[in-house]
Amino acid sequence: MIPKHKIITVKNLLVIFTIALLYQIQVSVYNTRAAVNLSAISPTTVTTSLENQTLILGGPTLSLKATVLPANAANKAVIWSSSNDEVATVSTSGIVTPIGEGTAMIVVKTVDGGHVDTCIVKVTKSDVAGMTLTQNMVTLKIKGTTTLIPKIFPLDASNKTVIWYSGNEDVAKVSDKGVVTAITPGSAGIIGKTVDGEYRVYCLIYVPEEVNSITLSQNNVKFALGDAPVTISAKIMPDNLSMKSITWTSSNYGIANVDSNGRITPMSGGSATITATSTYDKTKKATCNVTVNGLITDTKIHATGITLKPKQLDLRDGTPYTLTQVITPTNAVNKAVIWSSSNESVATVNDKGVVTPIATGTTLIVVTTEDRGNMDGCVVNVTKKDVTGMTLINNYATLKIKSTLTLKPEIVPSKATNQTIIWSSGNEDVAKVSDTGIVTAITSGSAGIIGRTVDGGYSVYFLVYVPEVINSITLSQNSLKFDLGDAATVLSAKILPDNLSLKDITWTSSNYSIADVDSNGRVIPKAGGKAVITATSVYDKTKKATCSVTVNGPIMDTKIHATGITLNEHSRDLIGNTPFTLKPVISPSNAVNKAVTWSSSNENVATVSATGVVTPIAEGITLIVVTTVDRGNMDGCLVNVIKQNVTGMTLTSNYETLKIKSTLTLKPDIFPGNALNKAVIWSSGNEEVAKVSDTGVVTAISSGSAGIIGKTVDGNYFVYCLVYVPEVIDSISLNQNSLKLKLGDAAVSLSAKIMPDNLSVKGVVWTSSNYGIANVDSNGKVAPMSGGSAVITATSVYDKTKKATCSVNVIGPVSGDLKVHATSISIKPNANPSIVGTPFTLTTVINPSNAVNKAVTWSSSNENIAVVSATGVVTPIAEGMTLIIATTVDRGIMDACVVNVTKQDIAKMTLNKNSATLKIKSTLALKPDILPTNASNKTIIWNSGNEDVASVSDDGIVTAIKAGTAGIIGRSVEGNHLVYCIVYVPEQVDNIILNQNSLKFKLGDSSVNLSAVVMPENQKVKRVTWTSSNPIVASVDSNGRVTPTSGGTTTITATSMDDTTKKATCSVTVLQPATGVIIN
Repeated sequence: MIPKHKIITVKNLLVIFTIALLYQIQVSVYNTRAAVNLSAISPTTVTTSLENQTLILGGPTLSLKATVLPANAANKAVIWSSSNDEVATVSTSGIVTPIGEGTAMIVVKTVDGGHVDTCIVKVTKSDVAGMTLTQNMVTLKIKGTTTLIPKIFPLDASNKTVIWYSGNEDVAKVSDKGVVTAITPGSAGIIGKTVDGEYRVYCLIYVPEEVNSITLSQNNVKFALGDAPVTISAKIMPDNLSMKSITWTSSNYGIANVDSNGRITPMSGGSATITATSTYDKTKKATCNVTVNGLITDTKIHATGITLKPKQLDLRDGTPYTLTQVITPTNAVNKAVIWSSSNESVATVNDKGVVTPIATGTTLIVVTTEDRGNMDGCVVNVTKKDVTGMTLINNYATLKIKSTLTLKPEIVPSKATNQTIIWSSGNEDVAKVSDTGIVTAITSGSAGIIGRTVDGGYSVYFLVYVPEVINSITLSQNSLKFDLGDAATVLSAKILPDNLSLKDITWTSSNYSIADVDSNGRVIPKAGGKAVITATSVYDKTKKATCSVTVNGPIMDTKIHATGITLNEHSRDLIGNTPFTLKPVISPSNAVNKAVTWSSSNENVATVSATGVVTPIAEGITLIVVTTVDRGNMDGCLVNVIKQNVTGMTLTSNYETLKIKSTLTLKPDIFPGNALNKAVIWSSGNEEVAKVSDTGVVTAISSGSAGIIGKTVDGNYFVYCLVYVPEVIDSISLNQNSLKLKLGDAAVSLSAKIMPDNLSVKGVVWTSSNYGIANVDSNGKVAPMSGGSAVITATSVYDKTKKATCSVNVIGPVSGDLKVHATSISIKPNANPSIVGTPFTLTTVINPSNAVNKAVTWSSSNENIAVVSATGVVTPIAEGMTLIIATTVDRGIMDACVVNVTKQDIAKMTLNKNSATLKIKSTLALKPDILPTNASNKTIIWNSGNEDVASVSDDGIVTAIKAGTAGIIGRSVEGNHLVYCIVYVPEQVDNIILNQNSLKFKLGDSSVNLSAVVMPENQKVKRVTWTSSNPIVASVDSNGRVTPTSGGTTTITATSMDDTTKKATCSVTVLQPATGVIIN
């Protein structure tokens, strides 16, 4: 058991962590001085240019300089060393390089005399806070390349590695360095993701088809003035190009005008050149020379076109941009232009083309030539660059009275629109702060400085400690003599000035075996010998006084006792759940008993094992104390456990298709990896379709769709996954499995039965293995066409593996007719691709050529796709395939042409928002973007996964019905492209009532629990968030538990998580006593 007078209180212990280190340095200095050659002037001190510094891992180095005094010392050589080369190294010239996270002591020592000084270097990792990309869309020619160069914030981030990948490597590939190479026509999404933080940027790469050449129907046209216009046509090769748009221009519209269809009109005597240019490849063009005979009415060269660069512009609020325009031809006489903005409340443009953003929104900047009124435009999107975060490198400083310190927080992103910070001090009697962040120390004490961004309300905190000034310490006696067995003597210490509030003293003995001393200065002789009693100020360890003690008598205890203990760290900030190990050093090194015990002043915050392993438990502060079993020497480490909040959550897939009874495990990525609380609450918007367990396991129950939502307990971050469970088709059966027909028999209708009966989707496709023998229409009607055998097949539209067949045998009559009959017929061409709305003509050849009756009848197997006239003119109606059949009147011999009618397919459909929060009875219009914009069929079928919560109209208007979640799905009729939006309808909150509206604490009082009542009382979800306007004065946890931390006032606010406009407040006052201890 430790004697009572040996126990040093935690209060006193908080401020003596570095005594052992200072003592060791002083002994080293004393020993080295004894060996100095007194014949030369030797150094007396060495100091480093900095006492402590924080470096960023991967950031710049630090240059330390050593000053050796006196200035005329003969040998000023010094040696630099680091206590931990894995954290920071130092060169022979004092250049410190950060290597890894942690703390290292950089030591400088004089070669002559061994004088030392130190600089504490803390190396921290600068996490990536964001990443942006200037270009989000690039057009590349095949084999063309572009390098994507993202901007990573902050600029000194430690790990800037970006992983690149392409969503469509057939179209474009991307290298590890972000170099994109175009492969084939199409589009590909290029995504870059930071290794640190997994921030993403994207760029859409569009690779247009290649145009080989353009030819015109005429290369020369001659007019007499007054002649009718002439239309020329352009042919673009190759034929199979889907994009054949042409731009028509004239070199002189005053002589020959040309419209967008290639229609040339003579305007005045002279010559001009008409040019047809591919819209998708401006290098591909063809020309036609035009001569107009007649009176020359206009000889000046007119403006024929104008081009703006760029065509699309994203501007941040407040940053102007100058557009450039090029008029063609370059020798046009009048190059004057007029600028205008379609929405001057968003952006204005002056007569020089300088665009000034005004407010968030979109506008069209138009430039028009005065001559001929040629126009071009640039779409300008003005956005506000929001503040996304703010950090301070250091959160604590000690200032002397009247000294100042400038706080310079880093705002992310560095070019945020509004970087205004509002500064305030929690105790202006101790320290004030200016509008620009300059802190001035006024009187002794402590003050919390808070900076809050105007944009976003992000906060940083800084604690300023202003110590009292101690002048000197004197003892009641400077020497004592004892005989062994004499009574104890009490020494007293006087600290000046007298009016100090902090007069605590630490008493130590150089040898407790000879002369013991307790915490009150009571000296007890223990054995013969000499010792030194030292009184040291707790608050300024450089202020001390000593008393020499001599004890006459036999030496009773020869065992070497522990005289001190020092920890390798005296303060440590722990972020998240990562443990660390403390290592004690016992003095002297040859002490017999080196056993120690460990304890934590608050095991709810952090625990410590018997081997010094500290494990963080919860947010807060605790003191880890180590005590020697021999003599009860103590040291401590102040551990500040900082809650690592969840900052984000993502899910790899936001859409999944599951079969009934199958499962899927959703595994979201939660950022950062060391977040304290990674709990996720899962819910399903339609549990009749799919359920989700507490661990994110989704189980498909029945056909339909369900929105699965995951929400972090910490931070309320959401992820969404839309689960679609299709209906299951068991089988298809026909009413007949075989048919026998004679040529000329009436058509027979087959019917298909799809099981199970309750399926909502029962469409089938009917096909014939030989339409020349047995034709079948879209309704299953089978008609005999000629003798032979064929197979009719019915296939499910939604599951191509499910089908049924019917064998058809057509028996043809025997004819004894001797006239020359038709024996065969062939259609040219026998296959023809076509575009909706573009007619074409088919021709037939009947054999033998001398057949008497060459009359034919034409038919289409599906007139919904294409119809055919009596003369073989085919008119495509809608996308699909049909057979155009020519049948000889004589003998009914047939041939067919397969016509594939195509339309402009939908290539992509997106929705600008995949989640939305709606109040009950409010609406939201969902407007998907369909690409290409000229797609033939833009019809979308909308449905809600939970119509009790939200309904959706045929036009995509979502109406919130009651509280809950609903997955809204839009499906294009053409292409079955899907978009989705998860709609969350919170319960209606009327108001919030707190159990107390004001609280008063004295510093050191126990915590108080506030409770919030969310009205109305029948609300199922009553979630609130708790915040403190000044956490330095009083903090509040997620359960409303208020803890006083320093003197001042603050406001505790409870805010509804379902309606952030509903909140309640409690005023908190913390009274600070006149004395206290603040430890760095």
